[in-house]
Amino acid sequence: MFMSKTTVCLLSMGVFFVLFAGCAPEVKDVDEPVAVKADISLKYVPGQVATYRSASEMTQEVIFEQPALKKTKVDRVNIQLDIKFDQVIETVNADGSAIAKITFKDIRVYREAPKGVSIDFDSNREEDKKDSAYNLIGKSYTVKLMPDGKASSVDTKDAMAAIKGIDAAEIAKALLNEKEISKRHGIPGIPTDGLNKVSAGDNWYKISIGHELLLPPKSFKKTYTVSNIEGKDGKKMIHVSMEAAESAESAEDAGEVSPIAAFLGPMVDGAETYSGDMTFDSSGGLVADYDEKLVANYATTGEAMGVAIGVAAKENPDMIKFNLIYSISLESVK
Repeated sequence: MFMSKTTVCLLSMGVFFVLFAGCAPEVKDVDEPVAVKADISLKYVPGQVATYRSASEMTQEVIFEQPALKKTKVDRVNIQLDIKFDQVIETVNADGSAIAKITFKDIRVYREAPKGVSIDFDSNREEDKKDSAYNLIGKSYTVKLMPDGKASSVDTKDAMAAIKGIDAAEIAKALLNEKEISKRHGIPGIPTDGLNKVSAGDNWYKISIGHELLLPPKSFKKTYTVSNIEGKDGKKMIHVSMEAAESAESAEDAGEVSPIAAFLGPMVDGAETYSGDMTFDSSGGLVADYDEKLVANYATTGEAMGVAIGVAAKENPDMIKFNLIYSISLESVK
């Protein structure tokens, strides 16, 4: 019996594969990499000490333009608060909240209005050390810090008692009013829906009010996303980004719209951008730094304004622009 050359070749190849089949490398299932998780919950401990620098700035501009007459008038308001302080946790409650003692280390307050600068105080400036406001350095007040990142004033009497004089009282008022204390010590990016352990890509959102000078004031949906987690078990840092958009849902802290904002709101066109970042020290259970910035630009015609207030269009500027920039930051420092 004779076999063709083709048949012989096929048989030879079959023998080859049978003999060497056991020599092929074993294929194993590859496990998917396990996502790194980190704790993003605030952890307050009695006696815990931290030093922070808080800075906020608000700039509001109203620009009146008359291109035909080559005239432009700008009314500008700028307010800056820059404070360095020690934070000592005095007591921790069963619900995770804490009472913290805040002590001023450095203070800078600046306020500029259309008529000029009304406040310009810097505790690091030699001549300002003679000012009554300098008595605030080393003075303290207490705040309540909540596990969801909210903060509120408890007692400011010690700090306020150090102030004498009208100018110094204005500075103290700017620093120690309830609204500013809540903003200075609040951590807006902490999850509130029970999300404690996070990994890269996780996100959550909060509905919060924008600045009261928006036209009109409105609520925003702030979406926080974990961009990455650095470090090992002993020292993990969680990096979070924030992007916000206008929300149809009203924030819990949304107050009534002021008459001026309600009046101007329907007449202007514009847009807002709102973004931020946060770095959270997972091992320490404290924020390392965060910043958020809101920018709004609006415009309306003088004719529309004139019609609204019953003034002839020719007596009004061609264009009125409203610009608002508000930023706030908190940074852990030595």
